Amino acid sequence: MPSKICFRCKEEKPFSAFNKSKRGKFGLHSYCRECDSANHKRWHLKNREKVLKKVNAWNSRNPEKFAANKRKHKEKHKDHYFEYQKEWAKKNRDKCRLKKNIGIMLVNLNKWEKFLLIL
Repeated sequence: MPSKICFRCKEEKPFSAFNKSKRGKFGLHSYCRECDSANHKRWHLKNREKVLKKVNAWNSRNPEKFAANKRKHKEKHKDHYFEYQKEWAKKNRDKCRLKKNIGIMLVNLNKWEKFLLIL
């Protein structure tokens, strides 16, 4: 199996461990995927404000796509959100009771408004 040496970690790895690149030798990137990923994460941490500014700008320009992506993500990770909500409810029982009581009061208030409109 053909292999190549990563420029960063200096390990010899198979071609399948490298991303494609038109400029690279053999049509592959000079760094392996692991090194490339680590470099990408390091850059994101270093330029966090710049990245967030760009992401927020895109989200504000594309609210429909942003909402659709958010829905897809929630649907894909439904079990994670459910577990998080359960844990939050256990830790914040007093807030949950308060929200429930407020919800009941609003429902009752709406019933009274409807009743008063009938009179």
